[in-house]
Amino acid sequence: MADDTSRKRTVRGTKIRASREQKEGRKAKKKLARTASSVGERNGDSPLSDPEDVVPEPFVETDAVRSLRDRINGWLEADQPVHLIGPTGCGKTALALSAAAERGRPVVWLNGDESVDTAALVGSHAGGERYEEHDRYVSGVDKKTQIVRERWVDNPLSVAVREGATLVYNEFSRSDPAAHNVLLSVFEEGVLERPGKRGEDRTIDVHPEFRAILTSNDVEYAGVHEQQDLSLIHISERAGK
Repeated sequence: MADDTSRKRTVRGTKIRASREQKEGRKAKKKLARTASSVGERNGDSPLSDPEDVVPEPFVETDAVRSLRDRINGWLEADQPVHLIGPTGCGKTALALSAAAERGRPVVWLNGDESVDTAALVGSHAGGERYEEHDRYVSGVDKKTQIVRERWVDNPLSVAVREGATLVYNEFSRSDPAAHNVLLSVFEEGVLERPGKRGEDRTIDVHPEFRAILTSNDVEYAGVHEQQDLSLIHISERAGK
């Protein structure tokens, strides 16, 4: 009987430790997200962050972690996007930020959720701009013309593609899969189409240094969309494997 009681206590203690570790993992993940977001806010309206500012602290490196990060950087150097898939709290986000920082390029952070659509990725019109032109070619005559034009604001994907940054797209699978159609031309053709943008600058040629790291939970998690069979994901690294 004493042995059975001891065994039950041991199992219960293991469950308690596992539960605490999961809570700590969730807290660390939220802290990383707040850190990445606050870096962007400090840079004003620009989503670009310096690589040294996004390095997760603390970040514990083991041989397994270094090996996995080397594999990630190998695919990034081969100009391939990387998709990290794994359970909550396994370290996907920290690993993605660490790999992005190691590249030494600016980093753009994007957090996926139900509200992310194509406009949230590439940009949209944000009001209009009104200005006046004065023509004083004839002495004593002031010809005034009012001009109104729409103001376009680029969002994270457009900025990352144009500036050659490393895009860290956290919670990729929580966004609507239809929003990710624009990524096909980015990864396969090297061109970003911006729906809603008119004129010659409707498209952006992808900067040769642009790279993307995506992170997702397993599909059985609540709120996770099963993404369409996109050829854009050339490698799926399962965190902790």
